[in-house]
Amino acid sequence: MLAILTLLFGILAAAPSAWAIAEENELALHPFLSYTAMGQGMGNAVASIPGTPSNVWINPAGLAWQKGYLLYAAPNDEVNDFQDARRDRVFMASAKLSKNNTVGAAVILRDGGDRQFQFVDGDELTLIRTDILERVLLLSYARQIGSNWSAGVTGISYQHGADHDSLDGEATFAATFGVLYKQGHTLGDLPVTSRAGVSVANLGPTFMIGNRESDLPLYARFGYSSRYEKDRNNTVTVAADVYNLLRDRTVDLGGDENTTTIDRLGWSVGTEIRVSGVVAVRLGYQSDDDILLGGREGGTFGFGIGHELFRGIGGMFEYGRSPAPTANDSADHFGVRLYYVPGLGLSQ
Repeated sequence: MLAILTLLFGILAAAPSAWAIAEENELALHPFLSYTAMGQGMGNAVASIPGTPSNVWINPAGLAWQKGYLLYAAPNDEVNDFQDARRDRVFMASAKLSKNNTVGAAVILRDGGDRQFQFVDGDELTLIRTDILERVLLLSYARQIGSNWSAGVTGISYQHGADHDSLDGEATFAATFGVLYKQGHTLGDLPVTSRAGVSVANLGPTFMIGNRESDLPLYARFGYSSRYEKDRNNTVTVAADVYNLLRDRTVDLGGDENTTTIDRLGWSVGTEIRVSGVVAVRLGYQSDDDILLGGREGGTFGFGIGHELFRGIGGMFEYGRSPAPTANDSADHFGVRLYYVPGLGLSQ
């Protein structure tokens, strides 16, 4: 057993960095889902290690770049009184139209598990437990503008599905826009890559939960990150971002007087350390005053192990821990990521 483990470790250490390979392809768009219509933070579902507070680690504007095809499975094992584990499945592909133009598409299925909802039926307050399946389709376009700027737009089709008819809604549509500035420089002998970006998420109409309307959460986000490189496999990244609702949300919980108005602000800071191109560790702090979920605030932790298996085919295992929307509680996140990057391989 020890010999087998030693051999596996040697293979991992000698293989090209899965993260480095992905980040070298910055001319291709990876679709981005800013937030589901329910207001649950997705961050950047594919580029982020589970447990991180946002997508700012890779791309503050949410334009995440990676050329290739990806199957992403990320169970979100957050469990509390009103929500069982959520599980995301992401199927994605992107392609270059030309040197500076890229398109992408993704399907995201979020299994919300067995969740509890309350609504008013006549004069009675009723509690319902039902299985939730959120369906999201994304179509994206991005353009490189000069050597430092990129801009992109993602169209989003969202549907809130439930086993219970009163909570099963029709599909709605929205769009997310983002602009990213990227600059390379040096700090002493260390190469540094800095990114700053802004995005506006969920421009669109209301969506339906059964026969009840709810506003899409219209967000603005600003983020900044700097990555310091000893070499491409050993890096340190520091990052911060802030996001805020651009309009208050009024959520109909059933009945003429049973509504909730939501005004939300959140921010996060953190750092990521990558060692030998195989292991990544992230530490941070997150604050989010989402009153609908009870708010969340506290430290975040995540780590991942990545490896290119063969000629552009690779995989990653990830774990994260972050504050849950309940007092004195936290959420565990596990993820397995499989990807294929055409044109890249061990020989390169």
